[in-house]
Amino acid sequence: QTLDPVTESVDGAFSNERNTLGMFGAGAIEMLAREMSADLIAIRETARAAAQEQNQPVTLPLLSKGVSFGTVTLLPDGRIDPTGIEGVDWDLIVKPFHQKGAVVSLREFSNNAMNHHHGMQSTERFGAGVDPDHDGVLNELSGGDITAVTLFQAALPAPRPAQPRNAAVAKAIRSGEAVFSDLGCGRCHRAPQPCTWKFAHRGTRAASVAARLSLSSSRAPES
Repeated sequence: QTLDPVTESVDGAFSNERNTLGMFGAGAIEMLAREMSADLIAIRETARAAAQEQNQPVTLPLLSKGVSFGTVTLLPDGRIDPTGIEGVDWDLIVKPFHQKGAVVSLREFSNNAMNHHHGMQSTERFGAGVDPDHDGVLNELSGGDITAVTLFQAALPAPRPAQPRNAAVAKAIRSGEAVFSDLGCGRCHRAPQPCTWKFAHRGTRAASVAARLSLSSSRAPES
């Protein structure tokens, strides 16, 4: 709310909507975003090669995992016409975190959040041997600290639909899913998308981390 005393109105003139992601399943969301970014960049490079070979502009649809990001046009000299790109920055990097979808990874998120919310500065963002907040403490968070926080978040399990024992509740859930589908909500709120890549950091329990990160995401990244 921007008023004191607050009002109960949710009108944009009085309130700011903050629609951040929940952290459960965040590792799968990052992997999904990475895979989609790779798909989009590959399409761009295919268009670049075709434009140079044909000596004319080439336009290709930007489609990854059933989600359309518009089109990209490449010119014969390698320049990009980005005017057809939709829902993603012109660099074609899907950034799934932060309320405006501006942060590319859990690691970047952690570096920023530790400073912004906890007043603790990491060496990998601010440098070693410095005291940027002038509190008399140097090197408040090491690279290892950020790695630990990042892996903790990445390993949080993805949420799954409840399986109620009550038949009436189960029926209501099925009815709600049908309404959701009929209204076309799924065009934006996508069904779970499969993650096919597996990642693990050196020095960690690689098999466990990789297995958790290969979970399907229950939510597509926000643009």
